[in-house]
Amino acid sequence: MIETLIRNVLAFTFLLIGSAVAIVISPIGLLNNTLLSLNVKANRLPTFVYQRYWAKIGLYILNVKTVYENIEKTENIPSSIIVSNHPSSLDLLLVAASPVPFVFVMKRELVWQLPIISWAAWCIGHRFIERTNNKKAIETLNNQINTAKFNKTHLHIFAEGSRSKDGVMGEFKKGPFYLSVSNNCYIVPAKIENTHVLYPVEYFNCVKPGTIRLKYFDPIMNEEYDDSVKIRVEKLRDNARNTILD
Repeated sequence: MIETLIRNVLAFTFLLIGSAVAIVISPIGLLNNTLLSLNVKANRLPTFVYQRYWAKIGLYILNVKTVYENIEKTENIPSSIIVSNHPSSLDLLLVAASPVPFVFVMKRELVWQLPIISWAAWCIGHRFIERTNNKKAIETLNNQINTAKFNKTHLHIFAEGSRSKDGVMGEFKKGPFYLSVSNNCYIVPAKIENTHVLYPVEYFNCVKPGTIRLKYFDPIMNEEYDDSVKIRVEKLRDNARNTILD
């Protein structure tokens, strides 16, 4: 227990310092356009590499191992919307450490809950959504999918909208699927496993050592459904959620 507590303190300290450094060096993101024009892969862009190793080192300090399955499902397809469940705050590090390049959309409340880490995330291209303002939320989502297309990355969204309280996956919001239909892009379902066991939602818990997993599934294209927009959105949402549940 003492070792776990010490690891948590060290990891949190490292993540805060790493976030502060990310804010300072964020102008290196200006190199992204030049590097992309030179055919540098998105997962080798400076901001993505820094983010990934920031998360990997944080998880290493916590003695948390990661497993990524079916990464190839996200390759050789246009920029897509990755939708996953969200059982724990630990999901953020799991996704950030993934070799799959992405931009995030997160709830705006994190700006006040984790200010330094949130500012760092914003500086390297992630954005925060105002969930109580549909117009602004839609604008943010559209901007992020355009950013993902430009940077040849994917957009990752926690489709439940908030963390599950007990690890049981809730209903998916329609937003990501409307975005898929309106922008004519794939949905890639992804399943997060075991994060809620190592770090439950309740406050004052330490992250326990163990293994967490992120599994990607076959992309789903909304053109598979010859229906109205509303029906296509509902079918996409149900298909993605059922894929993750199976």
